[in-house]
Amino acid sequence: MTVAPNGKAYGITGNAVAEIDPSDWTGKKIANEGGKFLAADRDSILYFARGPCLFQLR
Repeated sequence: MTVAPNGKAYGITGNAVAEIDPSDWTGKKIANEGGKFLAADRDSILYFARGPCLFQLR
């Protein structure tokens, strides 16, 4: 999991990315693809790896 500058928490599995809004603790799937090593930049753009490839999720 990671927390982005937008204040939301994100988690990743092998086949999905989820977003958790801490203001009301609701969660939702935001991508039907996944990987490992989730990170967020200062614009809250998410990055993750799948094998040797890096992916970006806006």
